[in-house]
Amino acid sequence: MYQGMTVKTSLTDEKASAAHLAGVLSKKAGPSFIQHGWQLFEPILHGCSYFHDEVRGQSAKTAALFCGFFTQHDAANPKVQQVLGEVAGRLFEMTTTDDSKEVCSDSLTAVGTLFEVVSPALMASYVEGASQAIMTVLTEKAVCQTLADDEDDDEESEDHDGQVMDTAAEAFEQVAKCFGSGFAQTFATFLPVFTKMAKPSKADNSRVAGTGVLAEVSKSLGPAVSPYLNDIGAIMMRGLGDDSQLVRRNCAYGCGVLAMCSPQQVLPSVNAILAAMQPLLQKNEEAGVRDNAVSAICRMIQAGVTGEGTPGLFAGAM
Repeated sequence: MYQGMTVKTSLTDEKASAAHLAGVLSKKAGPSFIQHGWQLFEPILHGCSYFHDEVRGQSAKTAALFCGFFTQHDAANPKVQQVLGEVAGRLFEMTTTDDSKEVCSDSLTAVGTLFEVVSPALMASYVEGASQAIMTVLTEKAVCQTLADDEDDDEESEDHDGQVMDTAAEAFEQVAKCFGSGFAQTFATFLPVFTKMAKPSKADNSRVAGTGVLAEVSKSLGPAVSPYLNDIGAIMMRGLGDDSQLVRRNCAYGCGVLAMCSPQQVLPSVNAILAAMQPLLQKNEEAGVRDNAVSAICRMIQAGVTGEGTPGLFAGAM
């Protein structure tokens, strides 16, 4: 039954499919899968060091899912803590040292999954390791980012670069979501990195990732974002006029989030925010941008962050 789900099969695509199937089973099956899960774990962990990129990447994502399964359905087993440490360490290592950008991206996805499916209490000791791995990627110092590309297609190479940065940002968002306000101190060390990513001189995908993660992490931090609100708010305000509709969308959302997180701190800037938001409500603006702008105004009203122009601006958006 398990031969097609382990590393014994001869074809790499079958190995990757087997690892994927094991991950699906761990998500869908209940306690009855515990024995099978332990039988499959070692082959899955071994797959993380397999020679083929797709097998390594899929094994990494499945290993994270197995951690969630074991902590949920077999928490009393003393092996669970050991497995969690093994998987976390392996994922952090793959993120920083694997020479494949696809595997680096898959490993980052797995890191995010780990902080999603395992409780904050169990993941607290791995925050530093995850932060260091993510920081290595965001500062473009991972091994796969320092190697010369063998690909002839420069556009494809750029897509891979963007994917790695995007998944790093998404992993960081998930770590922040896991710990909420308790993540504020760690976030402070990352703020300069995301500020740099969001600079107007950066490429579109960098600005999109930078503004997006700042908005999402602000939401996770809640009132604890207050010490960093002025810096983040300035980035959001600037982004409302960005050439990229995705940046404008992120920044409209971010303005609403900041108003909910710290209303009194945002209130003095409300008229400036409303003025910058007004062009985003025009009919010729992209629908997603308009939706986020309207939602931001609603959040501001809900938080009591209103100015003289709020009623007319909101009516105009309707």
